[in-house]
Amino acid sequence: MSRANKERWTNCTAVYVRMSTEHQQYSTSNQMDVIREYAKRRELGIVKEYSDEGKSGLNIQGRDSLAQMIRDVQEGKAHYSSILVYDVMGTVSGCR
Repeated sequence: MSRANKERWTNCTAVYVRMSTEHQQYSTSNQMDVIREYAKRRELGIVKEYSDEGKSGLNIQGRDSLAQMIRDVQEGKAHYSSILVYDVMGTVSGCR
């Protein structure tokens, strides 16, 4: 990402939420509510949302939105400077 784009997207963020079928107390909707409030308090604009519902955190297979988010970043298509998640451990549990 060029320096000009980094500055341009400084206050732009993406969001990634995931909910496994086993742990439904933190629905993607509830996660988004918390993340939106966090972003608002820090004057961050959410410009992209990625969501995998009913997906295990044990591996990346079947987590299409996570894979797309990674591709977007790697291919320079990410028009944001940060990615917000509700619970990093819930996002990557067991991923190795």
